Amino acid sequence: MRALGASACLLIGLVLTACAGGEKADVSVSEPPRRPAQPAVEPDPPRSIPDLGLTPLPTPQQVQAAGGGGRIDPFAASLVPAASVQSGLGTEASGLSSESASVDASGNSSGVTLTGVLRVGGQQRALARSALGIGVLCIGREGRCEGDRGSLLPQGWSVLAIDVQRGCIRLARNGEPQAPLCMA
Repeated sequence: MRALGASACLLIGLVLTACAGGEKADVSVSEPPRRPAQPAVEPDPPRSIPDLGLTPLPTPQQVQAAGGGGRIDPFAASLVPAASVQSGLGTEASGLSSESASVDASGNSSGVTLTGVLRVGGQQRALARSALGIGVLCIGREGRCEGDRGSLLPQGWSVLAIDVQRGCIRLARNGEPQAPLCMA
């Protein structure tokens, strides 16, 4: 309460002091002296910009027009059959099926090509291609990850382990472990 009273007294005192001023001082405003008119000067001709060998960047509209439309989510798993990606044909036309995967030069009879490995939220995943498509493999039956609709592995195959450090996966066929499959 005392602070409020002191503030009010101080405010009233300032107002009274400001209003009780004496005579007003004469203030005269003088204009600055006029300068003599200068002759009209023609502007300098535009300077030429030296050629630095740089190519101007395209506008955002040019970039958008140049880029064709793509998938809505470019990082989403693609379940397009690998044979159709490579040759424009489906798996039936290519002669590949989930049961008749051929053995490649490394002794891999699963028909899977490992293209990458990564760790997502503490879970190891493998990026792979097979006759059934292109996508992600996780540890477990048929290599399915949570939320996957289809499988990249043939019937009876599963992923036992994914070694992110070495870039390898370990597959099993009907429960029998196979040799590690590593990135080329």
